[in-house]
Amino acid sequence: MIYLAAAILFVLFYALGRFAPDLPALDLLIAVGSLTPAVLLIWAFLRHIRRADDFQRRILLKTLAASFIVVFTVAIVYAFLEGLGVSRPPSILWASLLVIAWTVSLAVSARRYE
Repeated sequence: MIYLAAAILFVLFYALGRFAPDLPALDLLIAVGSLTPAVLLIWAFLRHIRRADDFQRRILLKTLAASFIVVFTVAIVYAFLEGLGVSRPPSILWASLLVIAWTVSLAVSARRYE
C-alpha cells in the first residue's frame, strides 16, 4: 500500500505545484516536498527486497517485469498517438503509471501464490 500512496502523493504534489503562485520560495518548498514521496518509495522498495526470501524475490522480479510491459506498451501506443497530434501528458504520469502497474501486478501475484 505504501507504493500506491507514494504514487498518489506524486500526483497530488504535482497538481499543487502547477497552481502555486509565482513565489520562488514556495516553488522551492513544493519541489523539495515533492521529493519526499520518491524517497519514501525508494526506501520502502529496498526494505521490501532486503526482507524478502528467494521465492518472494522471484515474485518481485515477475511483478517488475509485468509493470515494465504495461508501461512500455502504453509508451508505444502514446508514441503512435503523439504522431497523430495528441497532446503530451505530464511526465509525472509515467512514474505514477509504473508504480501503479507494479502495485497491481504485485497484488495479483500475491493472490496467485496464496
